[in-house]
Amino acid sequence: HGHGNQGIAKGDKVKAICAQFVEQCKKASASLNGPDQAKLQNFCTRLESSQADCIAEVKKSILCFKRCRSQCAEQTGVNWFGCFLSCERCSRSPRTLVTEPEEICSVILKQCQTLAKDIKGQTKIKRRVENVCAQSDQQKDSCVKSVQKNPTCFALCISECQEDVEKGDFHKWADCASSCDICEPVSYTHLTLPTIYSV
Repeated sequence: HGHGNQGIAKGDKVKAICAQFVEQCKKASASLNGPDQAKLQNFCTRLESSQADCIAEVKKSILCFKRCRSQCAEQTGVNWFGCFLSCERCSRSPRTLVTEPEEICSVILKQCQTLAKDIKGQTKIKRRVENVCAQSDQQKDSCVKSVQKNPTCFALCISECQEDVEKGDFHKWADCASSCDICEPVSYTHLTLPTIYSV
């Protein structure tokens, strides 16, 4: 019968890792100010409200996420954000990431357009979302300029936002996509974290 208890303990461990990421996020955003702080706070809120998604991801590779969590605990501010995003590689193959700045900007636009298509009936909201997409289409050059500064971080961030697209949650997606701007000042060593991926 002892077997069932093991399952519970494992579940608790996974829950704890996700809760600790939220704590780390709040601490990191508290150390920032201005627009970066607001963006990271939005990201923390999103992380806190999607703990079930976090749990599903962490379950895929508990040891890797545990190591990643410890490494990120040493990071502050925007570097924490870069570190946290790099933890995604624990459960997703880095090969599936697009890394060309132009491609990354196209993915952002595609995500927006997918969400716009999915909005049924609410014309006012639909129009607002379509405007956001049109804007992001027009600003492609400045998007590419930003993304060039740290393509890996943006790629990881955008794949994180994909969850919101799949749920059809435009508000969450918009918060997530705008928090990706924090990738620009992230200096976290190109998010390679070799020790983690050699698991």
